[in-house]
Amino acid sequence: MAGKANHRGLGYVRKVPSKRYQGSYIGPDLARYSGLTTFATKGDSEAWLAAEHRNGNR
Repeated sequence: MAGKANHRGLGYVRKVPSKRYQGSYIGPDLARYSGLTTFATKGDSEAWLAAEHRNGNR
């Protein structure tokens, strides 16, 4: 969605209280799936989202 904060087209990236980043996406069953780990950088979280998309998980 254009203009929506933290939306990447493939999913969402949020900064958690530990100052790390967590990616999540909405699956085909309309459930939200979050990464099992957090990432030190926003770019790493976005890379995880891209990998999930490539693997067909989104």
